[in-house]
Amino acid sequence: MSNIRWLPDTLDECMDFWRLHLWVRQHPDQWTLDEVYARMLEINGGPPTDSDLSMSSRLSGPWLDGIGFLRLAELNGDLALEHDERYLTALIGLEPGLQLPLMRADQELREELVWGILRQEGNSGVSLSSSDRSATMGSRLSPGWSRTLEASVNEGLVDRDRLIDALLDMLVADLPSARAGWYSRTLRLLAMTLDEVESRQVVLCTLMSSPVGPTVTLAVGQLTALAKAGRLDLELFARSCEGALMGSKANALRVLGVLRDGLGAVEGTGLEPLLGVAFSFPDAQVQRAALGLARDYVTASLLTRESVAAIVSQADLDPLVTPEAREFVSAGTVGDRPGPGLVHEARTQVEPEAFLPPPREVADLVPMSAEDVSGRVGVLAEKAQMGLEYELLLAFLTSPEFEPSALEPLRPLVWRLTTRRFGYERMLGRLLQIALDGGEEGARNPLTTATTWLESENMPTLMRERIIEVAGLLACGQRYRLLATPTDDRGAVNPLTLVRRALDNGNATPLPADLTQALLRVDTEHPDCAAALALVEEREEDLPSSAVARIRLALEGVVRRRAEGYLSSLSVAWEGHPAYESRSGKPKVARDGSPVYAFFTPRIVGAQTGAAGAELSALADIASASGDFTAHRYIYPALVRHFAVCLLASQWYVLDNTQLTCECYRALCEHGGRWDSLSAGFLGQAMGEREVESRALGVEALASLVARGDLSFDEAVAGFAAVAHTVKLNRWAQAFKDLGNVDPRLALDLALALLPGLERGRTGIGQLLGAVTAQYARAQAEGWAPPLGEELAGWLALFRGTSQTARYARTLKEKGQ
Repeated sequence: MSNIRWLPDTLDECMDFWRLHLWVRQHPDQWTLDEVYARMLEINGGPPTDSDLSMSSRLSGPWLDGIGFLRLAELNGDLALEHDERYLTALIGLEPGLQLPLMRADQELREELVWGILRQEGNSGVSLSSSDRSATMGSRLSPGWSRTLEASVNEGLVDRDRLIDALLDMLVADLPSARAGWYSRTLRLLAMTLDEVESRQVVLCTLMSSPVGPTVTLAVGQLTALAKAGRLDLELFARSCEGALMGSKANALRVLGVLRDGLGAVEGTGLEPLLGVAFSFPDAQVQRAALGLARDYVTASLLTRESVAAIVSQADLDPLVTPEAREFVSAGTVGDRPGPGLVHEARTQVEPEAFLPPPREVADLVPMSAEDVSGRVGVLAEKAQMGLEYELLLAFLTSPEFEPSALEPLRPLVWRLTTRRFGYERMLGRLLQIALDGGEEGARNPLTTATTWLESENMPTLMRERIIEVAGLLACGQRYRLLATPTDDRGAVNPLTLVRRALDNGNATPLPADLTQALLRVDTEHPDCAAALALVEEREEDLPSSAVARIRLALEGVVRRRAEGYLSSLSVAWEGHPAYESRSGKPKVARDGSPVYAFFTPRIVGAQTGAAGAELSALADIASASGDFTAHRYIYPALVRHFAVCLLASQWYVLDNTQLTCECYRALCEHGGRWDSLSAGFLGQAMGEREVESRALGVEALASLVARGDLSFDEAVAGFAAVAHTVKLNRWAQAFKDLGNVDPRLALDLALALLPGLERGRTGIGQLLGAVTAQYARAQAEGWAPPLGEELAGWLALFRGTSQTARYARTLKEKGQ
């Protein structure tokens, strides 16, 4: 055996399929298919069966016996399988070490089956895109179908033209981007010749309209090479390239280069729509290349200066291109009304229209009743989130108006919910079951099993205790007005309603968790607060002695002041995780020697400090691994800050590709509490997310909050500055463009306030500067551009050189002088 105990030296030492497949891959010239099959039979204890195909069509991996074993069994007459779609999908996962030897030995595989493999889209477990990356790696490092097909072509086993056409046909079939990438990578590996490209330029021109970026890049690259050789049908290219002009910057520049080199091959009327698309591309280099193409056509009298001026006047030009474009079309007739990118020098004071969002309205909740409980519980059971409907259900189940007969139509639903292995659905089912039957039959304590599964649920402790309290009431058949049930859609409790509920309960001892939650939710700013205090004083003897003092303190605002004093002491520390060099494995460092971080994670500071008493202990319970965050949202509805820190502690990077899910950002933006700088930082995080929906939520919420006065501008600046180092600036650039369409003044003022605090060498700083420069040029043209502060002017002056980022910085500085 090898020095590494699990790594065999010979085929006979392979004791399982994982070691066998690894050994076969690493020793390609030391075995035959017959020897490998014989060893497979020994490991498996006999030939495979028909049922083994099911696993191979759903999963692929070296630890499985795999489709290679099945195919060898077929070739040796030990198995007969139908070669249907499932079989072809399984062949995608054929062990890489067996692929080329089987292609050489198996005529049916290379003449029939492999073409069926290429037509299979696959599934989540088995697909060409997920199983094979050999096209971008060395053949010895990672063999796979791409390298196998290339070798088969080179050995004459597979017809090259047929393979190229099959790969192109799958790209034309408009596969999802995750699936299409394999076909474009394999085509690049095959390196089509100019003759092959010329004979297929119709198909390649069609691919320029594909929604998949790598497919468009492949087509543009092949057609560009054909154009340089003078063999491209330029008219066909011009009719087909509009989609490529709207894709990546590199593709747009290459397309414009082909059109410019083929001057005269396209009529001016056919070029005008393409110029309109190119001038609308959000990049200065592409717009400058389009201007150069237009200039050449005007010089050659193929376009008129007036027609180009008309196109330019409708485009939103980059500030770096605007002076050059203005100079070029100055002799033409642009019209009386300039476009957003080409403006006259004369300035008039035109203030941007104020953004007026709809007012935030608080809606009262409708209590659950016997008439609507079936329908509302059916909707609640779909997600079983611990939101407002859950609260209303708990209140109804314990209320004096509740009768178990009201839940009889829900028995089938209750049975389905209680058969779940875990989750909030099962918890909901158990509560309804206890309400219907008084607990499980024969159990001395109906809460025994309930407590067990409640303890396993990852939820706030206060919520768990409240559910146990409700279950205890239901098991005993006791009726009680829950004090903590919200009365409006913010999750707050009307103070007068709170006191009346306590009076309705008479001498009943208040439920501890229910009382604590009620005091955290009571709205001390409500107009009824004075009446509630007066009612407490008037009927103090009728209220439970153990609760009257705490209720009075809550109505007087003492609980709220303590809670908000504690929450204001919490802070967020962002911890950077180093980025590493791909080859050396050493941590990356910037030019100034500072570390480069790949990503940041938040840490809440001070959560366990000073959390004395029931109310503050509940606020300190911020961590939860559950995907349901709604229980945290309504613990303290008066202030967004509490929900914000709960999201940071519980939901950060629940998914690998996003910091917070879109649902988290939506819940935060819809929160009815007061905002501060810490919670405003979440809007900055949302505007830096990859998902368009999350960025839109951040933009709309920021504009609305500032316009309504719910968030001050200074708090917004502080919040964004605190998270600026954790977001991707290229996404902020797009988000600030979107914010400029909603509230131009807010977008420009906020961006100008944030720029001096950003590191000049960060990735994406050029895109952000470009967006801000364009907004400033537009504001200057309309006469409302704010002056640049000394700190910002000094920061801009630090940019040197001829890079596009430096040109943006100089342009912005010059405009602000």
